Amino acid sequence: MENIKNNYLKLKTLMNEAKENYKIFQLLNSDKKITKIFEHNLKINSEIIKNACLYKSIMLLCRVFVDLNKHAYTINKLLKDIKKNCSQINDSNIKETVSFVESKLQEKEKTMSRLRKRRNKQYAHNDKDFFINERKIKEELPLYFSDKEGLIMLWEIIEKKLDFIFNIKSSI
Repeated sequence: MENIKNNYLKLKTLMNEAKENYKIFQLLNSDKKITKIFEHNLKINSEIIKNACLYKSIMLLCRVFVDLNKHAYTINKLLKDIKKNCSQINDSNIKETVSFVESKLQEKEKTMSRLRKRRNKQYAHNDKDFFINERKIKEELPLYFSDKEGLIMLWEIIEKKLDFIFNIKSSI
């Protein structure tokens, strides 16, 4: 059971990093004063930092939610491990918790599918279609702010449930 808890904590760390990168992206995307500080005082192109933060948050969201590599550890694999070992967990509602999380993940299936496809075509594999027609990929596989923010909010719901299961005290 300790191994499952450690794997959960690793996913939690990835999501914390994704949230922080996305916050920086949002800040640079909306606050012109911050953008000017980067560009004028620090001589750094804020667009590069903004895009790097967006890229990092998308890649981390993919690692947690949609990686299909058989060696990758995702939220779905964590749930399978919890189900297999639920007798070792001191929570009488464990099956209901897992079902609840699975249903919430199912609600985000279209978003996660677009995220995975966009990651593969634009961010991870330098798909030739992306270089030929970037706009077409963005039209076919749109990723909205609400998609990324929805997955982050979903994680926060999942995190509260799993923290309770694994008896992890909130750091707040």
